[in-house]
Amino acid sequence: MQTRSWFARLGRLVVRRRWRIIAAWTLLLPVAGIFAAQLPSRLAFGGFEVPGSQSAAVERDLAERFPRQVPESAVIVVRHPRLTVEKPAFAAEVDGIAARLRAVPGVAAVVSWRMTRSPSFVSPDRHTTYLVAGLTGGQNESMTTAPKVVVAASSAVTPGFEVATGGAAAMWERFDKIGKVDLERAERVSLPISLLALLLAFGGLIAAGLPIMLALAALVVGMGGLYFLAGVTDLNIFATNTASIIGIGVGIDYALFIVTRFREELRRGHPSAEAVPRTMASAGRAIALSGATVIVALAGMFLVDIQAMRSMAVGAMLAVALVVLAALTLLPAVLAVIGPRVDHLRLPWLRTMRPRREGFWHWWAMAVMRRPWAFLLASLVILVVLSAPVAAMRLGQTGAGSMPRGEEPRVALERLAASFGAGVVGPIEIIVDTPGGATASANLGRIRRLTELLRADTAVAQVTSLGSIPPNALADGMARLDPALRPMMAGLANWDRGADLARVTVISRDRPESRTAEDLVGRVRDRYLPAAGLAGHARVGGTTALDLDITAQLFRRLPLIVVAVLALSFLLLACAFRSLLLPLKAVAMNLLSVGAALGVLVALFQWGWGERLLGFTSEQQPGAAHPAVSVLCALRPVHGLRGVPPQPDAGGVSAQWVQRAGRRSRLGGDRSHHHRGRAGHGDGVRGVRGWSARLVQGDRLRPGRGGAHRRHHRPDRPRAGRHEAHGRLELVAAEGAGPLVAGGPAGAGRTLSARTGVRAEPCLTAAGVTKGRVILLDDPDPRGQSVGRDASGRP
Repeated sequence: MQTRSWFARLGRLVVRRRWRIIAAWTLLLPVAGIFAAQLPSRLAFGGFEVPGSQSAAVERDLAERFPRQVPESAVIVVRHPRLTVEKPAFAAEVDGIAARLRAVPGVAAVVSWRMTRSPSFVSPDRHTTYLVAGLTGGQNESMTTAPKVVVAASSAVTPGFEVATGGAAAMWERFDKIGKVDLERAERVSLPISLLALLLAFGGLIAAGLPIMLALAALVVGMGGLYFLAGVTDLNIFATNTASIIGIGVGIDYALFIVTRFREELRRGHPSAEAVPRTMASAGRAIALSGATVIVALAGMFLVDIQAMRSMAVGAMLAVALVVLAALTLLPAVLAVIGPRVDHLRLPWLRTMRPRREGFWHWWAMAVMRRPWAFLLASLVILVVLSAPVAAMRLGQTGAGSMPRGEEPRVALERLAASFGAGVVGPIEIIVDTPGGATASANLGRIRRLTELLRADTAVAQVTSLGSIPPNALADGMARLDPALRPMMAGLANWDRGADLARVTVISRDRPESRTAEDLVGRVRDRYLPAAGLAGHARVGGTTALDLDITAQLFRRLPLIVVAVLALSFLLLACAFRSLLLPLKAVAMNLLSVGAALGVLVALFQWGWGERLLGFTSEQQPGAAHPAVSVLCALRPVHGLRGVPPQPDAGGVSAQWVQRAGRRSRLGGDRSHHHRGRAGHGDGVRGVRGWSARLVQGDRLRPGRGGAHRRHHRPDRPRAGRHEAHGRLELVAAEGAGPLVAGGPAGAGRTLSARTGVRAEPCLTAAGVTKGRVILLDDPDPRGQSVGRDASGRP
């Protein structure tokens, strides 16, 4: 370990200022908690528009150029099992609902069968009808208005009538609430499970509670920080979800890494004041690098031009940054205060569950090392098989049909689908440029051709356009139109702006998020508009078109995101480890694991495997955002951080690698001399047929032929063989050198072979080579002097 490294100096600073750091966090937590409690009021519901897309252009035209029309709406379904819509009681109920809806702030207009007398608002059995409430503003404002619409529609309902509110705004608003409740429930369940796992790992309440403490502290401060960020930029409500999930997981992971290493340093006899800097120089450096790679990966979401995705990235990045900050300041300060008491409050019945020196994982590691190629091929086969479903992935957006049964948006969807066509809750909107007026013969002719093509499509349930109006009724526009037709025509063109835009509304027979509706939008854009002479003069929007535009944006950007994230992570790891192999290995492992994860995602949510077991309703497609978020969360090439010691440390990690090298020598038997052996990517002992020594001090290589490194020892460098000589020993080929033997009380007379390395006992803290003999250095004696033993076991 480099005691002069930046992280070691940070550890010493934390030890000196531990009470100030704890006091600062103690003051920060309640203040951040106050602002975190107010965060929901600042979060947005929308942000899923795709700038520059056709769906965004349609939404903008409806909001800005159709003064009395709105892009978002709520659909209220009214049904009575016995009465028909002509009955006075039914008509009075519809009128009462319409009146209550008009009184809701944010509702621009209400359209119903009572206003239009259009048969399209009445079911074939005449027991069901629906009202459409136009909601002002964009996605944000409409989702804020939606719950008020639900309350107004369902209040004061006459007994016998069944009222349900659906539509995109109501569905997404309800989705957000369900997601928030489910996330809170998941946290209530997962935190006790995590604590139980930590208890099994540590055996004591204090050590097990520290990771939970760190994760929660960082999460509270992160939510407080999001409150201020929401004041300067739009943040979607899903930002809190991603921040909670990623922040808690990463926080427990990093704290577990720090606490484990700190306890190891204490067991080696180091006092707390020394154990903290040593922990920071190794584990602290590793988690800082890991956190940097996570933030780099999440930053890839900024390449997607969707505000909601970017806000999720902001939330997660802030959570990870604060977890790293807490892990490098708060947690070491607490460890410096409690010191050896970290192992107090042990649970007696867990003492027998403490892992033995050579337990299951040691056995598993040895089994893998005996047959590395067999395990490599087996793992590759498993990952490739799990990745196979990715080839059949079909991305899309979620819908009301995937909500739990009994939820009002789903009930409304099911009733509309049975009587009118499920597309009522999310119609396809087509805006047509009509220079010279919508009723001009050329413009009207193109609209009529488009209407005929749409009505001939079997996926279309209903089309409303100027092509539905008798030609003679349109001769003078709205001025002399039959009053009975005026409500129907009011939204078909922007009459008060010169009628330079016309509107065509299409209702599909299937749900807006279905494959049928998506294919219909594709046909409209690619075939029907050109066939009607409207190529380049019309735009297709609505719920289904927005879903397709979001999916297309993610698909276009996902390869760039993957390449950018992997490239940046590769450079970061290469600079940190000064290696090309480790970053390449990490990239390959991440690609395989991400592919397997996405394959399982397809099998579960697209193919519907495990619906009954897991208790969900398959959407027959993963959400378009799921793969992007999964990839960005998983493309964190940090596998090497767990397997490679961050700092060569004779008294810590490197000594463990030397011990593992010694244990590994017992696996090879007589076969070991046929090839070279390496332990831990070179951070242990490398054995060859002939020997000389090189002692690596920190990041520099000091050659030593025999005892030369002692004769040329520099004052600023600790002497090899002293407890402070933190480095790693590499045994390399020396021409003409003969075999060496391992010394020590338990290893006297054992000959080193090419694969053996050094047979190190638990007391090993450093090693040196002098005049052809291997000297193993025991722990320092009480006077602080290291004692070396030669091949015969003599001091």
